[in-house]
Amino acid sequence: MSVVQHILREEYDRLQKLVNFYSEAIEKLPRGSISLKKRNNQVYAYLVYRDRKKVKFVYLGKENSKKVIEVSRHIETRKENEKLLRQAKANLKEIKKALHE
Repeated sequence: MSVVQHILREEYDRLQKLVNFYSEAIEKLPRGSISLKKRNNQVYAYLVYRDRKKVKFVYLGKENSKKVIEVSRHIETRKENEKLLRQAKANLKEIKKALHE
């Protein structure tokens, strides 16, 4: 095995581990987004996500409550992890092509 192929194989293994890591991290975080609704001069937050064909709304509390802030932070983390997962998968695809040539 040439040096280049060995390096590509190491990079392939590293990217595979990253894909697994990001996939597991994404599964632990909440899906969807935060929706704010105004009722009787109060603003309430809901976690909105799709479950098969249905859209689910989960009540979180008032707009600036600790729970809403925490869930918002988790959603931001999930979106960042999804972005990194897409990048890792794209890099993995390129490495696969290079290894088969």
